[in-house]
Formats: sequence, structure tokens, C-alpha cells
Amino acid sequence: MNDPEYTKEARTEIKDIKEMAKARGGVSGVVINAGDLTKALGFTSDKVQCVVNAMDDEKERDDEILQQPPSGSGSSLTILYKIKEFRRDKL
Repeated sequence: MNDPEYTKEARTEIKDIKEMAKARGGVSGVVINAGDLTKALGFTSDKVQCVVNAMDDEKERDDEILQQPPSGSGSSLTILYKIKEFRRDKL
């Protein structure tokens, strides 16, 4: 079941995880698994599709799918989100 509010909450959590990793420095990426994130957010298993949708929404071209169920969507979806460093010289 897809619920926009759950998807929004999951997107916010993914963004926060990426920002924390970036702030720590020295990290090239973070790995997020849909099942683990669903549990961490306290969502029931019927909300895993909301998390998968959020993960897909937050995936950028350079990010890498490490594991994906045959259906393409499910709790085993695992994505490596690459951390982009802020560079002043690019301004």
C-alpha cells in the first residue's frame, strides 16, 4: 500500500542519513536497505512500498542498486547512495 505521508517521511529520513554522512566527512557513500529502513522508521511491513518509492525518488544517476528483488520492488532493495562533497570551487 502506498501512502504519500509515509513516503514523504521515508524520503526525509534518507535525506537526513545522507546529510549526516556528508557532515562526518571521509565517507564516500551510505548503504540503505528498504527492510531495515522500514523497521527503523517503525512502519509496519505493509508500508515497505512507501520506503521503496522514497528510495527510488532519492536515487541519483551515480547511486548504485546493490540488491533488488526480482519484482524490482521489495524489502531486499538495497541502494548505495554516493555522497557528493561540497566544493567551493564549483560555485
